[in-house]
Amino acid sequence: RPIVPLRTLRLDGEIAYASWTFFISAAEAARGGNLSIAFTNSVLVLPEASRLRIFLNGRQIAQTAIDSPDRTKVIALPVASDLLRPGENALRIEAEMFHRIDCSINATYELWTRIDTRLTGFSFPGGRAPLAGLNDLPGVGVGANGATRIRGVQRGPARTNSVDRMLRAVQAAAVRGRYVQPLVEVSEVAPAPEPTPGTLNVLIGTFDNIRRFSPDVPSEAGVGPLTTMIDTPSIGPTVVISGPNERAVDSALS
Repeated sequence: RPIVPLRTLRLDGEIAYASWTFFISAAEAARGGNLSIAFTNSVLVLPEASRLRIFLNGRQIAQTAIDSPDRTKVIALPVASDLLRPGENALRIEAEMFHRIDCSINATYELWTRIDTRLTGFSFPGGRAPLAGLNDLPGVGVGANGATRIRGVQRGPARTNSVDRMLRAVQAAAVRGRYVQPLVEVSEVAPAPEPTPGTLNVLIGTFDNIRRFSPDVPSEAGVGPLTTMIDTPSIGPTVVISGPNERAVDSALS
């Protein structure tokens, strides 16, 4: 699961660092997992003296030589459950780099280490744990491009009230999920059968309407307003805002 909230990440100069937070659900934190860090670096970095250090929640968990100018180096780090927190976790990567040849000020700008954001992330034994509810919205995380994709699914022509509903729902999800880079799209196509990392579906409409997209929509939406999160292998993390009629949908959204 990718965890870098950026499309690209490069550490430049003799001393450089990057830090950010990522969300782990309570179920994932209890399991522990494996953290992968992937990087490549300038050929001018002196590997014997240069080091990359990894800190998780304020504790150093790894140190490795910066010695990979011609390929992507991936280090896999087992992370015990006592190092993880349910909710936000802080990751910090520090680079200390020395030049092979030149020690001038200008040579400093020839030193860099690039983190491969596509291969840097967490994996958990048994696979991804389903998100338990709306409080786990930050656990949707990011995709390989560092962004969170919010996919609004609605049926039929785009009317003023349906567009307004979708915009309000997407905005609320992005704020509650604390997504730094939300990418929004609206589609009439049902969610993909194989969920992808960093993607949140939003289903909004009457129960009879959105039930056509997924049989996993709770039947409670057929009798009253309902706002909830479902997360199944068939559609992945999905916010459902529904009710038996249009008035109930508006009530669920408010």
